[in-house]
Amino acid sequence: MKNKIIYLVVIALTTLNCYSQTKVKESRGNKDYDKYAYVDAIKTYERLYEKGYKSPEMLLKLGNAYYFNAELEKAAKWYGELYATSPEQEPEFYYRYSQSLRATKDYTKADEMMNKFNGWVSKLTFGLIVAIFVTIFHYIFAIMHTLYEVFSIFGKVSTVRL
Repeated sequence: MKNKIIYLVVIALTTLNCYSQTKVKESRGNKDYDKYAYVDAIKTYERLYEKGYKSPEMLLKLGNAYYFNAELEKAAKWYGELYATSPEQEPEFYYRYSQSLRATKDYTKADEMMNKFNGWVSKLTFGLIVAIFVTIFHYIFAIMHTLYEVFSIFGKVSTVRL
């Protein structure tokens, strides 16, 4: 019975140690990525991926690192992996994935991703236009209110007889 407990503790500690090493390596990759050392970040992230660790953030950074180094075929591979696991992304990544797919001559999928990007842009543009109109109307009503206050004061002063 004591041997089983010892084995379980050893296995738990080994698993915990492997997990913490993975986090340390991912952290090292993130530091390289943040310092624009994309080649070093790529090496770290790919080693982690080969060991079975993958997260959407890591796949995104791996795709971006290849994209920013103009290795669009490899970027398309990692973006594809990312979109297979987590299809909802920020608009700029649809654009990057589309450009990477064009480099691999996968025009159908590239057009699909560009349409997703354009859908986001049109939503953002519409939202921006609405925000501008709301702001303009807010200022118009504020000016009208101020003018009303000013003229109502003058109106009261002009009706006073001396």
